Amino acid sequence: MFKKLIINVLLWCLFLCGCQNIPPTSSPSELSSSEFEIIENDITHTPFEQPLPTPIDITHTPFEQPLHTSNDITHTPFEQPPPTPNDITHTPFEQPLPTPDPSVHENFNVYPDDLAYVNNETFYIIKDIYDNIDFFGTFQNGDLSVYDYYKKKYTELLSEEKKCINTQTGEAFYLSELEEFRYPRYETEFNLKNYIYFFFDVDGDNRPELCISDVLRRFTYIFDYVTETDEFILWHELPNGSYQLHGTNKIAYNKLGFQHGLDLLDANGNIVETVTFFSVYQRKELYMLFLPEHVNENMETEIIGLTDEMKTQGFLLEGYNNIFAFKVTKEQYYEITKNYFIAIEEANIILEEIAYTYDELFNDLVLKTSAEK
Repeated sequence: MFKKLIINVLLWCLFLCGCQNIPPTSSPSELSSSEFEIIENDITHTPFEQPLPTPIDITHTPFEQPLHTSNDITHTPFEQPPPTPNDITHTPFEQPLPTPDPSVHENFNVYPDDLAYVNNETFYIIKDIYDNIDFFGTFQNGDLSVYDYYKKKYTELLSEEKKCINTQTGEAFYLSELEEFRYPRYETEFNLKNYIYFFFDVDGDNRPELCISDVLRRFTYIFDYVTETDEFILWHELPNGSYQLHGTNKIAYNKLGFQHGLDLLDANGNIVETVTFFSVYQRKELYMLFLPEHVNENMETEIIGLTDEMKTQGFLLEGYNNIFAFKVTKEQYYEITKNYFIAIEEANIILEEIAYTYDELFNDLVLKTSAEK
């Protein structure tokens, strides 16, 4: 019996030793919070499968800055791209308006933002004045029977057998000494075949004058041959592409696409009357009209149709004698000036029809005349 007791004690000891090597089990309530979270995050994955990254980590590793968009590729992280010049002073998609040309009026910047529109009475007075202006140009042919004679005479000027006289200065010069010919901007040498020519009665004396321009009409010289003195004179000069021939005794101008006007010339090529108007000023919409200016025989400027009552409706330009600007609506502006823009379109068509190359005018003896409409 004592032997049986010893065996039982040994078996019990072996049993207790074996229980200490079995890992204890735990219920979910006994797990730590971090262990529970790991199990939750892993419940959708198969063994050994890594959990998918969160959306924010799909395109870059932790702490890596997200990639820049195409507009940012030239800038460092968080650096803003510099604004483009067109964005500095106006909103996106807005086109910058042209700046005014100060050669007409220096004080364009004086127009106040609260400048009032003219009343109906003043508007209709201005309209009547503009209605009496003949905006249409007539390209008079003159006496066609003398064309060949005058062509031969003008070859003396072009070949520099004779000089030309500047009536403003009295200076005599050869053709190639003129600025646009002497320092050509777009040509490498003075070559008569580089230019286009117009041949019609510019001054209204029934005889043709010779007009020389570059192919883009960036300048135009008008020459006259005086038979009484056998001299060539520089009758008038169009200094840049803003000006264009507009028929006999008329020059039109279109500056920067918004300033427009018409000059009337006398028989000597001097401006005796001018009218100016513009539709845009700097970066705001503005429609302004000026009354025609007439130069009298004493070379004094007179404003046509200006009354004391109208002065109260207009804006006096500082530094200019009796020159008033009148603000009108867009509708009123185009009602008054519509004939001018129709006349410009017609004149452009005629100029294309009567333009010569050098060979056409002086070698092929082609005759191009206008309908004088």
